[in-house]
Amino acid sequence: MPTDRVAQSIGAGRRRYRPKLFLPFTPNGAETERRAIEVKDALGLCPEEAIDPFQVLPLIPARLLGLQETAGLLPPEVRRALFQTGGGEWSAVGWGRSPATDEELISLNPRHHEHRQRASLMEEVVHILLDHPKVTIRLGEGGTLTVRSFDQAIEDEAFSVGAACIVPYPALFNAVHRAGDSAARIAARHSVSKEYVEYRIKRSGLTGVYYKRQRGK
Repeated sequence: MPTDRVAQSIGAGRRRYRPKLFLPFTPNGAETERRAIEVKDALGLCPEEAIDPFQVLPLIPARLLGLQETAGLLPPEVRRALFQTGGGEWSAVGWGRSPATDEELISLNPRHHEHRQRASLMEEVVHILLDHPKVTIRLGEGGTLTVRSFDQAIEDEAFSVGAACIVPYPALFNAVHRAGDSAARIAARHSVSKEYVEYRIKRSGLTGVYYKRQRGK
């Protein structure tokens, strides 16, 4: 659950939308960008600002928990499932708010590439600030992880909104349409994968423009 301050900020963000915002031309793309702007409003950031999820954790507030930090907080079998036997079954876990520090606690899969960790952490930030329902993770037979109460629509929103936070539409449009940058070059600029940027291009309705500009180079 977000703090009252964050919830109030999101509500105020909805009321502050201005007609001069530069949004995608497609309805789905525009709605995704608006939701990303809500997240930025909650963090006190500008609508066109690119988010580094690692840098905004203190603003939530939130904290990352690695293997060592979970000692004493999680049962040994859960720690083994997350960081050893079940390492390929998850990307990030939001544990909820710490009663001791009032911080949201998040773990990232240490086996994943930094680009995937960045995307996964951004998803968790979106889940927290948009007050998405929690997903229940259970320990199955043989130490495997079983996900319950999974909602694909919510996960899709978290991924797409998170991508819009990391690669905002104004910056993406300028890179694709005006500069004619490749997806790889845009990805390097935002420290994400080429496939992640290609997803953003498609989601933003810029696929035709992108390939036209690439063919013309």
